[in-house]
Amino acid sequence: MRENYSQGGFPMRKGPTGEEPLPWQEAVWRSYCQGNRRIGALQAVAQENGGPGTYGTVRRFLDRQLTALAFQDLAAEERAAYEHGLLADLEEAAAVYDRAVETGDLNGQIGALRTRAAIREKLAASRGVVTKREGREHAGQVPIIVEVPVVAVQPQEQEAAARANDSGDGEGLEAEG
Repeated sequence: MRENYSQGGFPMRKGPTGEEPLPWQEAVWRSYCQGNRRIGALQAVAQENGGPGTYGTVRRFLDRQLTALAFQDLAAEERAAYEHGLLADLEEAAAVYDRAVETGDLNGQIGALRTRAAIREKLAASRGVVTKREGREHAGQVPIIVEVPVVAVQPQEQEAAARANDSGDGEGLEAEG
């Protein structure tokens, strides 16, 4: 049976390396469990407790906590039955692929491979394995610092260099006089 997490009893998952949660993470999770579902308000809670307080950081933290809570609440028998069903589906997709290879059906092969990949992803997720990494987009302008060397050239040096490069074909510097 699921506990009533809104009354202050909230499980905190340890980090990937076994470290204890940070104070801002505990404060954000406590606020979330007490009914605060607005990310903007949770950002303020994170900032008040020394956290980064950015939308993405708070959102990713909550997603990880909720995923861990869902796996914790899922009974072992239910998870085993789910994984058994996925394994049966994986075997069936392999059989479909084999039939498509025998008949030379390229579209069937592609569909079966896609199905197998999707099933493997679900199986990995049910076991708690991260299968996707999300990229981060930059919003707005990103400043770029470029150093441009400036060389001061005297006019006499410029004319001498131009005369030295003159091939005598009439192009280049015009003759004085």
